[in-house]
Amino acid sequence: MKNIFAISILMVMVIGISNLKAGDRYDYEWDFDDENENGPFMFSYNRVEGFFFGFGVPKEFKDAYGMDSRLAFYGFLGYGLSNDRSSYRAGLTKKFFGRNSFELGAEVFDLTYSEDLWVIPRNENSLTAFLFHEDYLDYYRKNGSSVYGIQNIGRFLKIEGGYVEEKHADMSVEKDWSLFRQSQEFRDNPPVAEGVFKNTYLVLRTGNSRTLRNWDAELQAEWNSGLFGDEMPNYERYIVSVSRYQSVGKNDDINIRLRYGITNGSAPVQKKFDLGGIGTLRGYEYKEFQDGDKMAMVNVEYTTDGRDIDGLGFTPVFDDFIVALFMDAGVVWSDKRDLPDLSDFRKNIGVGIGSTNGGFRVNFAKPLDGPEEEREVVVTMRFNKMF
Repeated sequence: MKNIFAISILMVMVIGISNLKAGDRYDYEWDFDDENENGPFMFSYNRVEGFFFGFGVPKEFKDAYGMDSRLAFYGFLGYGLSNDRSSYRAGLTKKFFGRNSFELGAEVFDLTYSEDLWVIPRNENSLTAFLFHEDYLDYYRKNGSSVYGIQNIGRFLKIEGGYVEEKHADMSVEKDWSLFRQSQEFRDNPPVAEGVFKNTYLVLRTGNSRTLRNWDAELQAEWNSGLFGDEMPNYERYIVSVSRYQSVGKNDDINIRLRYGITNGSAPVQKKFDLGGIGTLRGYEYKEFQDGDKMAMVNVEYTTDGRDIDGLGFTPVFDDFIVALFMDAGVVWSDKRDLPDLSDFRKNIGVGIGSTNGGFRVNFAKPLDGPEEEREVVVTMRFNKMF
């Protein structure tokens, strides 16, 4: 019976991921934008909730007859089997104007949240946790409410700002099982600074990358201060991420991502920066470099069609795969410098082999720092594009 149940769950997960476009994010935080196509059924697996099942209503400005509507309800309700707790989000938003629309909304929520969704999306993390005993996200519970406004500037830019009041609380590991590698154990889920946070925030993100000629960019800013009578320590946090996807030939591409983050004041540990491992510095252990007040990172990849590589013609499997050469460099630090010395960066190089649509890749990365005898090759498997 256990094997039948595990195989059934695996089929659900594989089907769900196969229907996602490379780079799509499926998480029950839900990124409700015009390009997102979320179905009503929600599923995930992680070490703090175990199996999670839920149902959701995506944000759609259409009425029951398919006509345009200016008022939309959205949200989800789900349940974690292992931690025996419900999670939910319920929001109501109204759209004003036409092409350059403005939204005004409010919501309440009680979520199993992670600051690491930029590293690996929840759908992919569920698969690695279920199959290989690798849960890469760190979680905390946050519940509260928010009000927000979103200004859309065509398909070029989206500006969101708002006020959120939320309570953060620790979550413990409740499930330690996977289909394979059952002798391995999940990592402990790290504690967070608990309490009520009253933050204002601003997010600027680009729209469709084709509109911007293959650029993607995002600026996040949040401020926690005594302006709203908050007793928690004051802090500011800023993150800038810029990606460029550059074609350099018929089957060749160079992709570059720059990411920089900084905190001022007494930021809680869950708002500090970590680097290392999958999605960041692929030649190092996961979150090998932790708890920095500042972070800087660059990822560079060159990809080409496997059929174009001399010497691989005898291997037909490469006809349907791309080969990637990549370099990662990054550092976290906590002193007063806005930029670190170049010598502080940890670097790795590597090669990856994956599908042409970017939905699957195996990466082999070797660190370039530290004693030579300790520079072991790190192998990671991805089911989404890294950036």
